[in-house]
Amino acid sequence: MSYLNPLYVYGYDQLVQAALEAGVDGFIIPDLPIEEGEEIREVFNQAKLAMIQLVTPATPENRINTIAKHSTGFLYAVTVKGVTGGNEGLSKEVVGYLETVKASSNIPVCAGFGVRTKADVELLEPYVDGIIVGSALVEAIEQKITANDFLNTLRA
Repeated sequence: MSYLNPLYVYGYDQLVQAALEAGVDGFIIPDLPIEEGEEIREVFNQAKLAMIQLVTPATPENRINTIAKHSTGFLYAVTVKGVTGGNEGLSKEVVGYLETVKASSNIPVCAGFGVRTKADVELLEPYVDGIIVGSALVEAIEQKITANDFLNTLRA
């Protein structure tokens, strides 16, 4: 995940080469509107790199449909309003939103942001193809929690 400007300055051809050598499968560029991403999408498509787009609970349904058509790899369904790393927990209201996202997408839908507990995983699991855990993983690493112990706190 990166903002567009560092990737643009680095150069798309050099970026693709470095990404492929490092085993990268795709990119999330959160500040790139789909209407302005044609050039980099074409470069990524030629290299078989995914361009993962994000939708949020505030994204209107017609916009979700448009974004889903431009996403490759998977569609990232942000599950909370706000920023990543929060401790507020997930609202059950996310279910209707995820049903809308899933119905709009022809590729896998993965949900993330605010996923910290087994209860969060149990809430999301029936509605998505994958669940993304970010901040809680970073915290587990900082606390030197083993991978197995961490995963056991999330398994539904």
